[in-house]
Order: sequence, then C-alpha cells, then structure tokens
Amino acid sequence: KAKDVQDVINYLELDKNDFVLLGTCWGGAIVLHGLIDGTTEAPTIITHDPMHTLWFPKWFLRYVTPILPLFVIRMMKPVLKKLKMKGMKEKVQRMRAENFIANAEPWKWRRAAESVKDFELFGNISEITKEVVVINGTIDKIHNQIAYTKMAAEMPFGRFFYLKLLKNCLNL
Repeated sequence: KAKDVQDVINYLELDKNDFVLLGTCWGGAIVLHGLIDGTTEAPTIITHDPMHTLWFPKWFLRYVTPILPLFVIRMMKPVLKKLKMKGMKEKVQRMRAENFIANAEPWKWRRAAESVKDFELFGNISEITKEVVVINGTIDKIHNQIAYTKMAAEMPFGRFFYLKLLKNCLNL
C-alpha cells in the first residue's frame, strides 16, 4: 500500500512540489511503513492517530481465520462486531467502526487482515530519519492514546501534538 501511495504522488507529480502527506489511522500506519522501507517520500509528513498494529488479535488471524470457511466468518460478523464494540462509548467512532464491520466483505477482510497479521510499527519506526508529526485527537477503544506519544518518542525526529491542546492554542 505504501508503494501505491508513492505511485499516486509520482503520477500526480506532487513529488516535484512542496506538499503535506497526511495519513489517519490505518492510512497513517501505511505512511509510516513506507518511510521505514523507503517506498514513500514527502516533504512534510503528518499522521493522525496512526495504528501501530492491526486492531484485531494476532493469534486469531494466525490460527483461526485461515481454517474458517467464509460462510462461518460471514455468520460470525455480528458476534465479532458486538465483541469489538463492547465498551466503546464514543458515538461517532462507534458508528464508523460498526459501518466498517457491517460492510466488510469477508473474503477481502480475511485476505487483507492475514497479509498484515505480523505488522508492527513499534521497534521499527526508529529507522525513520525524517521529521514526522504524530497527532492524537481521539480517545476511544480503537485508538490507544499512550501509543502516540511512544511512537513520536521512538522516531528520532518525531513530534507529538495532542489535538485538544492544539484546539485550545488556536482558540477554536
């Protein structure tokens, strides 16, 4: 995916201009991965609540999903949705996540999730030598607020901003 992002940057000839590459949530993870492996380049990099790993248990992806027939996964969607949404109080994020799960095609979901089952940014982002802004503005079950300060601290030129503080500074 990171290479795809760079291909689009090149196709649009943004690489010849000054621009900001902004990735949110999983998109932020893709941008950071591209910086690690050298497939993505941009003058300014901002990530907003980037995921450091997939939001699903790795053991489930490694040992359970490969042996489950698609019809079983399809039948499990309501149960999985209930389990993953349990305790999530932020209404907008909950609605977004529920819609994502409800509209997920099981065969695509399984294939994509299995392809990144070992994805982990911690321990790898220290290789990023560009300045990267890491913004946190979400407090919910999906986005672990502590992860973002750790991510910025692990990168040699990582900068962390908490959005609520930024809003207060700008009097928004």
